[in-house]
This record gives sequence, structure tokens and C-alpha cells, in this order.
Amino acid sequence: MVLSQKQRKNKLKVAFLLYKPLPNVMGGGDIAVWTLINILKRIPEVGKIEIFAISDRDYEEKILGNVIQRHIKGYGYPERGFSRFLDLLCLFIFGFRPSLTTIGKNRKVVDALVKYDPDLLIALSFQVNPIISKFKSINKNAKIIAYTDSPEVLSAVFDYLEATRLPNLLKKFVRVLFYKRYIKFHQKVAVDFIKNSDTVVTPTEFDKEEILQLSDINKKDISVIPPISYKENEVRKLKPTSKIKKVVFVGACNFWPNLQAIEIIKQKIAPKLKDIEFIVVGKYCKPQKEGNVNIMGEVKDLDPILREADAFIAPIVSGRGIKTKILTYFLYRKPVIGTSLAFRGYKVKNNYNAIVEDNIDNIWRRLYELNRSKEDILRIQKNSIKALEDFKISKLKQKWIKVLKYEK
Repeated sequence: MVLSQKQRKNKLKVAFLLYKPLPNVMGGGDIAVWTLINILKRIPEVGKIEIFAISDRDYEEKILGNVIQRHIKGYGYPERGFSRFLDLLCLFIFGFRPSLTTIGKNRKVVDALVKYDPDLLIALSFQVNPIISKFKSINKNAKIIAYTDSPEVLSAVFDYLEATRLPNLLKKFVRVLFYKRYIKFHQKVAVDFIKNSDTVVTPTEFDKEEILQLSDINKKDISVIPPISYKENEVRKLKPTSKIKKVVFVGACNFWPNLQAIEIIKQKIAPKLKDIEFIVVGKYCKPQKEGNVNIMGEVKDLDPILREADAFIAPIVSGRGIKTKILTYFLYRKPVIGTSLAFRGYKVKNNYNAIVEDNIDNIWRRLYELNRSKEDILRIQKNSIKALEDFKISKLKQKWIKVLKYEK
């Protein structure tokens, strides 16, 4: 897409299209929207920014400073409860999801977008693809940007299944019977979402490669820009550590990859390192102590715990997408030990700015060896911030400027 002469002279009008409103208290996925809006505000060519979200009633509110979020009453996307069960049941029996069909009938959302007349329409999920299709048929000048993970993230739904209290036999039955149909259908929807966009932006190189394999999108039409950022004043002062006595893991206990990681700490790492205290902090975690593992649960202020830690650990073996807590770990300038999956999207080099170990049975040994060398601990501490080079706001800004100026 070539920007028109009018678009070049005037400030760009931007619209975000969401299948549900952005909440006041944001979770992991919502932070990507906040980060992007924060960056776009810093680009001189960008003017007005508004969010259009499917909601249960019509109203407007200001969030993230002065950004208007338009709640538009319409057919929503069921994420839980009986409605979601019926939606998925229809997929497994008839091969389609009624929710994605009804979302396309949200004419009020389309009309609101047409009236707003954005130069850029940014969508962050395949759920809104039916609305994009209708909008494109009316407004052929707006540039559409899809910010998305690879379709690999779809299988995360079955990771969540493991965290439920369903009998193991039933979990296995669901996987065997429904996995392939679910993935096949949603991959098709995700690829269509990508095709409907002029430009695609992904969080990591892994996502980019996956999308290139699944779709016929041109390589030059896809960019990699992380969904999280940090400011220079967020980097903690380096306090050299000579001995690792406290190791911290942060993660909510209603998320299967975190539950797996906690079990790995309890069963495979902590028992081998009795002189180290392993501290687990996170929502929905029941406070308890088991040997040298202290599960604290949710805390009001995480900062004191992160400051007192000598190292952080991330034995992540499942899950998808970029891990935002890894950025937090690196900001505290302590050694981080984790799997390559945990470090996906970060510029890590084993034994230079992190300890990367994919053999779960060997993580305790890597930590033990690190603890025997003050020089190694200090080297990794000093270099840890270099893992975040791609997350500087200034760098993200330049990457987004390139995307906004992109022409086919």
C-alpha cells in the first residue's frame, strides 16, 4: 500500500480494533496495546489514536492518558462459560464457530470505523477478521496492520486444559478427539487474517518464521517488533552478587506453564541445592513451604522481593509467545537461568548474559556451577541488560516508523 499525498502531509489517524475492551488493569496481552500506543504517541507523523472495541453497551471513555476507547455494543467473542462450550461444540460437530460468524455481523463497529476514516487500522487478534473484511470492502485506502503471534499460539488452549481439575482420562480424550480439528480451523482463520492485512508485525523471529511457513505472505511484508518495552530509568542499579542464596520465580498458578515450572523447581532443582532458598511469587498460588521452596503467593509489592533476589529462574517447558516477566528479571540486573523457550524474543547468549539450559535435569547443576564462580556471576550480571537491546523505546519507535512508511 502506498500512502496518499493527503496522508503524507497530514498527521496519521490511527484506529485499534479489539474484540473486547481494554481493561483499566491490564494483563499480559493488553500490555502489547499499551506499549504500541505509547510508542505511536512519540512518532511526530501520528496524530489521533482511538480504540474501537466490541462491548456489552455503547459508551466512550478515556484511557492511557487521553486515548478514547469506544465501546460498541455488539456480538462478542465467548471466552468462558456455557456460551464458549456451545461455540466450541459447534466447531467440533459442524466445523465452524458461530461466534466468528456473528462478530462479522457487528455492522455498528464497521460503521463507526468508516465514519472515523482511519489512515491506519491496527488489529491484534484474528477474532476481528470478519469486521476487517467488511471494512476493507468500503474503505480501500486505510492501511491495515496485523500485530499477531504465530498460529502456534493456538495450541496454548490445550496447555490451559492441563491446569483444570478434569480427570486425566478426560483431558486425554479431549486432546485426541478435538486437537487436530481445532488447530486446523483456527490456522485457516489466522492465515485469512494475515492475508487481509497489508503488513504483519510479530513479537519474535520465531513467530515470523512460523507465519512465513503457513502463509504465502512476502517476507518483506512482515516485521519483528517486541510488544513490551522499558525506559532507561527502569533499569536497577547493579549490585554485584558474590553468592547466590535466594532464587526467585514469578508466575500465576492458574497458568499451566507456570505450574509445570514450579513443579520442576520443587522436584528437580531445589532438592539438589539445599543451601539455596527458592521463592515463588504469583497470583492464585497457595502460600506454603516445602523444604527450601517458599511459595509466597500473591504479594502487594513485588519490588522488595526482586531486589533481594540473587538470581531468577525460568524452567519453562511449555507455553507460547514472549515472556514479559523475563524483561522484568533482566531489569533487576541479576543472573537469569532458564530454557530457550523462556528466553524466546530476547538477545541472550549462554554464559554471557544468561544461563540457557534446555535439559531440565541439568538446570540445578548449571546453577551450582555458577554459584562456585564469583567472576561468572558478575560477568552475567553486568551483561544481563544487553539482552534487552531490542526493547528500548527508542529502538521500537524507529522500527514502527519504518512499518508506517512501508510501501508495497
